[in-house]
Amino acid sequence: MFRSYQSVQKEDATKSSVWGAVFGVASIISPVLLGCAFGVITEGQIRLSADGEVTLTGKAPWLSPYCVTNGLLALSTCAYLAAVYLTNETEGELRNDFRARAILAGTTTAVLAALVLLFAWQEAEWFFMRLFTWRTLPVVLAGLACFAGSAWSVFTHRYALSRLFATSEIALVLVGWGLAQYPYLVYPDMLVTEMAAPTSTLRFMVLSIPVGALLLAPSLWLLMRVFKARPAGADLPRT
Repeated sequence: MFRSYQSVQKEDATKSSVWGAVFGVASIISPVLLGCAFGVITEGQIRLSADGEVTLTGKAPWLSPYCVTNGLLALSTCAYLAAVYLTNETEGELRNDFRARAILAGTTTAVLAALVLLFAWQEAEWFFMRLFTWRTLPVVLAGLACFAGSAWSVFTHRYALSRLFATSEIALVLVGWGLAQYPYLVYPDMLVTEMAAPTSTLRFMVLSIPVGALLLAPSLWLLMRVFKARPAGADLPRT
C-alpha cells in the first residue's frame, strides 16, 4: 500500500527511488532479524535466572552460524513466497520474470534449509531431535511435500496451484516449529505454561476473537478489493 501511495502521488523520480530503496531495505531487514531471533531462542542463548534477570550466554549470540543461516532462510522464504504470489498477479513477460525469481528463491531456500538443519544438529541439538519425533515429523514431511509441490507447479506453469502449495508449506513450517519447541517459549528456562496470562484474560481473549473477526473480515475484504482493482485501461499487455 505504501508503494502504491508513492505511485499515486506522482512524486519526482529521485524521491520515488529513495523511498523505494527504503522500502526494499526494510523488507530485507525484517525477515532476517526474525530468523536470527528464532535461532537465538531455539539455540538456548537466552537465559532467565530465578530472580527474573534475562542474560545472554555470549556477547553476540545472534551472529552464530545457526542464527545467521536462520535469518537468511527467512529472507529467502519470504522472497520465494512473494515471487510465487506475483506470478498469479501478472501476465506475459513480467510473469515469466517472477517465475524465474521464484525458481531462484526456491533453490536458495532448499539449500539454506539443509544448512539450517546441519547447524541445528551442531548448535541446537535439542531442537533438531524434536523435529524428528512422532509428533513433529509428519508435519515436517507434509511441509516438504508442499514445497516440492509448489516447485513442481512453478516449473509447469500451474501458478494458482503453486500459491496453494506455498501457503500450505509456510503454515506447516510454523506449526512444526511450535510442536518442536513446545513446551518451551524460550529454551531452556521459559515454559509456555509459566508465561501464560491469567485465566480470566485468556477467557476474554477467546470470547472476543470471534467478535473481532466478524468486524475485521469485511474491512480486509474491502481493502483487498480496492487495492487489487485495476484502473480502466490499465490492463497488463499480453505476450
